[in-house]
Amino acid sequence: DNLKEIPSLSRFVDETLNRAPNGAAPFVGKSAFAHKGGLHVAAMERSPLSYQHVDPLDVGNEKRILISELSGRQNIMDKIREVGVSMGEGIASERATAILNRVKKLESKGYTFEGAEASVHLMILHATRGYCPPFRILDYSAQVFDSNIDSASRILAKEENAPTGISTSMGPIIAKGPTSRATIQVRT
Repeated sequence: DNLKEIPSLSRFVDETLNRAPNGAAPFVGKSAFAHKGGLHVAAMERSPLSYQHVDPLDVGNEKRILISELSGRQNIMDKIREVGVSMGEGIASERATAILNRVKKLESKGYTFEGAEASVHLMILHATRGYCPPFRILDYSAQVFDSNIDSASRILAKEENAPTGISTSMGPIIAKGPTSRATIQVRT
């Protein structure tokens, strides 16, 4: 019964010792039950105990399916189910193949998706029939000054009157984050 408390105990010890948690630690690490190989994930679907000797829920952890160039269609199918998008099995399989091909193409160019679950989530949403993006970036600009205070502005639009946001920060890239959040929050 107390096995489910192991991850919280491990986090407590890490915080007490002021150290970063080890993601690869057995049972308690974020990657302890992570799977990314295509055949590996397909086998896990048929028999979960074939690649892990204990159910992650029994020790307070969870199974993670990673997306990478080593992934197979089953990895994407799992993510589609995880996102909760409803589509027929044939359509889901077809879209999963298209998403997987895109991931492999992007990874060959240097992108990585193992830690970018939101990017995969967006790919799945884009592949869904009737998807409508919540906003569009119409324009943006960034100014860099010698005084170490840079600014960025962005215009996002959902309707005719597009809100504009401006923010300043210690770098143009960092300045774009608050600007985007501010213009999106104005609309919601």
